[in-house]
Amino acid sequence: MKGAESGMSALAKAMGMAGGTNPAELLRDKLISKGFDAFIYESPVDKMKKQIEAGEKPDINIYFAGKNAIADFVKDMDLVITLCDINEGRPSFGLSKGGGEIPWYVFEIPVVAVSCGQPTMLADIPQVRTYINAYDTKDSTFDALVENLMTGEEAFKGQDPIDSFCGLFDARL
Repeated sequence: MKGAESGMSALAKAMGMAGGTNPAELLRDKLISKGFDAFIYESPVDKMKKQIEAGEKPDINIYFAGKNAIADFVKDMDLVITLCDINEGRPSFGLSKGGGEIPWYVFEIPVVAVSCGQPTMLADIPQVRTYINAYDTKDSTFDALVENLMTGEEAFKGQDPIDSFCGLFDARL
C-alpha cells in the first residue's frame, strides 16, 4: 500500500533525491534469507500497467474488478504482510477505499499490517487483526521486524507512543 504522491515527493523523484531500496523488496529479501517463500503481490492494476508498458492491450475487466477472487488469492499462502509505506498524507487505494490494496481477505488468511511511515494507518484499514508500527523502512528495523515475527507475539514488547487506534471503535475490534 502506498500513499498518494504529493508535489514534493514527485519533485524529489524528478531530481533523483528519492529512491533507494524498495521497502517491499527489502522485506521480501529478508524473509527469503530466513527460509520463507516470500513474494510481492502484483495487483491487477499493476498487471494492467505492465501490459500497457509492453505495448499490449490491457484487460479493462481487471481494472473494474480490481481484485482477484479470494480463493485464488489465498490458495498458496499461509500469511499476508501488508506493508504500508506512507510517509506523508493519506493512503491512496487506487480504485476506492475498498480497492485492490485494502486487505479484503482478512477472514480467510492471517494478515499482518506493518506501517512504516504513518503510525495512524489503522484508521484506514481497521479490518486487519494484527497491526505493527515500524515507523521507518531502515534495514535494522526490518531485521528486528522479521526476527520478532519469527519469535511471535511475545517478542513485541514496545509501547506505542501514540493512539494507533485513532480513537476509533472499529479499529479495536
